[in-house]
Amino acid sequence: MKLTFVTFTDLKVGRGTETVIFNLLKYKPEGIDATIVYTDDPGNNPLILSDKNVKDLIKNSKQIKIQKKSYKSKKFGKINRIYRDLIDKPAIRTLKSISKPVLEEIRDTDIAYLLYNEYAVFFNGMNIPVIGSNHTSGLELSVYEEQNTFFYRIYLKFLHQIYFKNINGYHVFPNKSQLLPMLNLKYNMVLAPGIDCSLYYPDYAVKNTKLKFLFVASLSSGKGLDILLPLIEKIDNSRAEFHIAGGGPMADEIKNNIKVIYHGILSNSELSKLYRECDVFIYPSHSDAFPAVTLQALSSGLYVMCSDYLKGNFDDFENKYLEYLPLDIEKWYSRVNEIIKNNNIIKHDKSEEYSYVKDNYDWPVISKKFYGYMMKFYNESKGINK
Repeated sequence: MKLTFVTFTDLKVGRGTETVIFNLLKYKPEGIDATIVYTDDPGNNPLILSDKNVKDLIKNSKQIKIQKKSYKSKKFGKINRIYRDLIDKPAIRTLKSISKPVLEEIRDTDIAYLLYNEYAVFFNGMNIPVIGSNHTSGLELSVYEEQNTFFYRIYLKFLHQIYFKNINGYHVFPNKSQLLPMLNLKYNMVLAPGIDCSLYYPDYAVKNTKLKFLFVASLSSGKGLDILLPLIEKIDNSRAEFHIAGGGPMADEIKNNIKVIYHGILSNSELSKLYRECDVFIYPSHSDAFPAVTLQALSSGLYVMCSDYLKGNFDDFENKYLEYLPLDIEKWYSRVNEIIKNNNIIKHDKSEEYSYVKDNYDWPVISKKFYGYMMKFYNESKGINK
């Protein structure tokens, strides 16, 4: 079976979606030939991997690098979104820029798995499973959530016709499973991303004199810094520390905040060590589908506070190692103060927490389920009953 992964960034970025691809390839079973289609676009991210690093990570899988055509405007209101998607159409321009021999290589596959759904256009007219995913914005899913308005229903029709008409299957994360019947596609899967439990594990001996709160993400307001930074300003730092790691548009503001210990962009080993040194992972995000950082924190034995925007993804951890809070700064401030004053609130069995993550979310476990879905879809597409 030939399986093609399609993503929208340079693999050398080495972050969320790239890490997903690397780990799925690491545990790829025999009998599956994988190809990775990626672009030359790092987005706003530094390239943290070398070409050799990427080659080592993808092992014997084939890689095809293409030139991404992007929408130039940095503005992204409704009008700009309409213009980008329906007039400028960067995914279509990217498709047209690919040479015929390279496009034939991309299309030489039995299944396409998309980490960027607009690139379904690469597989126009092919009678194969084309599986969209929740890894990126899930544009058509967000439209379905807003389908009560006339505007979004019309917008969806145009988007579907331009980009998504080839998608006949969808991979959603647990908190989006209720949308699958609405999509009405042939090939459906509900599966969380995985975590490398050999890298992220607890330090059972750590005992901090001050409670250490940790935030790890791309540094933007959508990740929850619009709640976290005002909260930190109100907290008495004599009994707690606030650690932040990552890069992004708000990095300079955080570097200059004397109430924050800023670690910058860390390697995987440095980041895993930082998790182990902290007590509470604090994450009031309102822009994630399924944040890997939350699983990293849970695998590292931390107590997790995250926004109820993420409800549905981590419910199996709730009331033991994790709590959801509404996107209300006063409620976050009140709860953080409670925890600082009474550390017993966050006491839990780190060993039990780690074992649960390892048994259910370690990459070997998730990869086996992922390829099980791919083989099922392949067999169904070929009329093979197994």
